[in-house]
Amino acid sequence: MTTCYKIALLIAVTALTSKPLYANTMEEIVVTADFYQTSAMDIASSVTIMDDQIIEQRHAEHLEQLFGLAPNVNYATGASRGRFIQIRGIGERSEYTDPVNYSVGVLLDGIDFTGISTAASTLDIQQVEILRGPQGTLYGANALAGLINLVSANPTETTQGKVEASLGNYGSHTLKGAVGGPLSEQIGYRIAAQTTQSDGFYENSYLGRNDTNNIDETTLRGKLKYSANADLDLGLTLFYADVDNGYDVFNYESNRQTRSNEPGHDRQETLAAAVNANWRLNDQLSLSAVFSAADSDIEYGYDEDWRNPDLCIEETCTFGPDGYHTAFDNLQRDNANQSLDVRLRSQAADGRSQWVLGGYYRDQQVDLTRTYSYSGFDTIFGSDYNTKNAAIYGDWTQALGDKLAISVGARLEDRQSDYLDSDTFGFDTDESLWGSKLSLTYTIDEQKMAYATVSRGYKPGGANANSSVPQTLRKYDTETMLNYELGFRGLLLDNTLETQIAVFYQDRSDIQADSSIVTCPGAGQPCSFDDYLTNAATGDNLGLEAQLRYFLTQGTSLYGSLGILDATYGHYINYNHVDANESSGIGVNMNDRKQPHAPSYQFMLGLNKQLSDQLSASLNLEGKDNFLFSNDHDFWADAYVLVNADLTYAIDNWRVSVWGKNLTDEDYQNRAFGTFGNDPRNGYTTELYSQPGEPRTFGVTGRYQF
Repeated sequence: MTTCYKIALLIAVTALTSKPLYANTMEEIVVTADFYQTSAMDIASSVTIMDDQIIEQRHAEHLEQLFGLAPNVNYATGASRGRFIQIRGIGERSEYTDPVNYSVGVLLDGIDFTGISTAASTLDIQQVEILRGPQGTLYGANALAGLINLVSANPTETTQGKVEASLGNYGSHTLKGAVGGPLSEQIGYRIAAQTTQSDGFYENSYLGRNDTNNIDETTLRGKLKYSANADLDLGLTLFYADVDNGYDVFNYESNRQTRSNEPGHDRQETLAAAVNANWRLNDQLSLSAVFSAADSDIEYGYDEDWRNPDLCIEETCTFGPDGYHTAFDNLQRDNANQSLDVRLRSQAADGRSQWVLGGYYRDQQVDLTRTYSYSGFDTIFGSDYNTKNAAIYGDWTQALGDKLAISVGARLEDRQSDYLDSDTFGFDTDESLWGSKLSLTYTIDEQKMAYATVSRGYKPGGANANSSVPQTLRKYDTETMLNYELGFRGLLLDNTLETQIAVFYQDRSDIQADSSIVTCPGAGQPCSFDDYLTNAATGDNLGLEAQLRYFLTQGTSLYGSLGILDATYGHYINYNHVDANESSGIGVNMNDRKQPHAPSYQFMLGLNKQLSDQLSASLNLEGKDNFLFSNDHDFWADAYVLVNADLTYAIDNWRVSVWGKNLTDEDYQNRAFGTFGNDPRNGYTTELYSQPGEPRTFGVTGRYQF
């Protein structure tokens, strides 16, 4: 079956969520990240919404385990979790020494989790919203590719709660629970806790352990809501996460058998809080404000040589046992950010016009200490990176008739950054940035709408800290993007088919492209690599996103999603590609080359079946086309299809589920390097080293809800 035929078949039969995005017979779903708390039926952009039932059916303990449900959303690991997110082919794939400005924003209960989403568990999450395309008006500098918004469950009017426990292979077990209700007529509360442990999917043959890449995560959340009167609501959210995961994944064979004598770690301790207020000034005017603060201590370390002292004794190495070296890289970051967002909203008495004016301020401080140990000698590197973002924004929506409405938005942002490191390299920037949006929506009838949107996003420039980067490449420019999008959503075929379809074209300028410099110290020693950012002149990202659900019969539904993406570079010469010769001034022409981590298609197709009053089953497939790993080499990730299944028995307030993921034990990769050699047995010849995705997992989950 050809690729074109596969895609045509998928367009014909795929169709995203296991619960409707909207339906006249079900509770209306609201996009909380939008300015106006907009109904999913009315928002003029491509969005995926996953509620608590979808998260439960997915048996997802972390945000990364939901990405397979959303079209044109990919991720990279290179750590214990996939916290590096790409939307429509745009997004980061790693973070080492250099300061990083992210392309995908992440919010959790109004708290900025951009760049620290290792702590983004699904504990008591009510809804996950993935907004694709630049959110330059809504969110600004950290949302060039899109925005992910997680909303946890709020206090309830009556006492309600749940307890859940899961057991699975690889020593995995999770225990979580939540309870909430009224403390008085005016005050409500909700508290939730979760602990997740797993041995991980790797075996360290040298140490004789199967837990060097383990998962050990604890999450706590508390929420208070105070209704002062009919017009004023106040809220407080407190959040704590303790992540103490192992990191031991890379080896010469790119399988799940490691040989390292110093397994790494991926740790994060986050304490965060948010205070929000909503004040109804009168029938047409309201004021809201959210203040948030998050402080994260992050430690990421790994055995850079991937081996042990016995390797070149037990096996033949090019340089013999005397060529043995040890290398361990450890990066500690203190990441603290505070933000304040204030919005004044108005709505005309006839409901035909509404507007919002807002102000935003964000202060982030990232302090890095890197300890690089090589054969017993430590090199210490430190840096301080501070950014301040101040913005004013506005959005106005006006009905132009019974069916047509126009929405215009703009954001003006001033961004200041200061950087200084222990190598005495420093820079400071002060940029004026702007984003905008123009949308037209057409209401075909109460159950169908179409839209057209043009939006502009931006991603700030910066500098490369590593001294091995040539002086001419130390700074890189701001990236901008124009996004053109047409979409339709609605109910068809007598309300049995839910549809959301969008086509888009993104015109990117001054693309911030990842590259790396490889340094080879000499015979008998492996080469090292240093990442940096540079600018490609232009790029084109265009594609399609479809999310559908078809009700076959009462209790039986077919659901799915499809993402088609063509993301290429224009006018970009890469002098650090493995085939380049920088000393001769000969680079590799990247014109029309695929952008990394941008598969040409992604899909999910599933079936839900109610077998009896108590028993239900679901089966779904998810897959991706192959994709390039990097700009600097020509290695591709394999295309793959995963099979997942769930069987649930429910009676009264109890639920028991038996589930399996990747049931066919498909081999696939989600992170790789190919610009250096690390194997002493072949003289450190450059080759591909990849990190496998999750193997077959299965387990049982029990839940009691009251």
